[in-house]
Amino acid sequence: MNIAIVDDSNSDCFQLINFLTKYSNENALLLTINSFENGEKFLNSGNLSKIDAIFLDIYMDKVNGMEVAQEIRKQGLSCNIIFTTTSESFAVQSYEVRAFDYLVKPITYEKIDKVMGLLDKSTNASSHFIIVKEGRELRRILVSDIIYADYHNHYVQIHTDKYVISTYKKFGDFEEELLNYKSFVTCYRCILVNMNKIEKVEEGFFLMKNGEYVPINRNRAREIKNRYIDYIFGEMEIDANV
Repeated sequence: MNIAIVDDSNSDCFQLINFLTKYSNENALLLTINSFENGEKFLNSGNLSKIDAIFLDIYMDKVNGMEVAQEIRKQGLSCNIIFTTTSESFAVQSYEVRAFDYLVKPITYEKIDKVMGLLDKSTNASSHFIIVKEGRELRRILVSDIIYADYHNHYVQIHTDKYVISTYKKFGDFEEELLNYKSFVTCYRCILVNMNKIEKVEEGFFLMKNGEYVPINRNRAREIKNRYIDYIFGEMEIDANV
């Protein structure tokens, strides 16, 4: 998740970075954080379309936070705007720019934990990662990069487009972790697939987007296929409402 902080207070900016880093570590959420000391520098930074959320102070010199938000919407950008300010004066006006939230300073970690939890859900956990041990090395894997995972000789094998990572772990423990994400389904004994990575359904198999075939449990075939169909149509509805 790409986050921008626009605040002319160095201490407030530093504190917010620390809170976001804490949330990232506690929730296995990969964050890229860039800070700007004023609205002008932010608007002239380029690549605004890649920002998922912006924590935006309102009271700043030259270009204030509300003007920055208006320019963001004028450019047709849909990033989530979270105002951070010392006053409630602009709370009503924040609705006009479709603000995601309005936080009154001083900002506490509890406030950040709450708003990040809501942001996390709205972005469909696309920036979440898991940490696994491969040999003596700890590896961090984006959940969205996983195509499927299977089990062989006491090792979970995690397949991505770029590599296969083998980690010594009970499949049940790994399965429990991944099934927290709605995009995953257990389609066969000790096999999990990422439904975002399925190209099409064939008789007895999923054809994955990397060209590999993954088997579907024959006894649960209807249940698994219906789960996939429900998921895909659910994602289409979300896209249509964005």
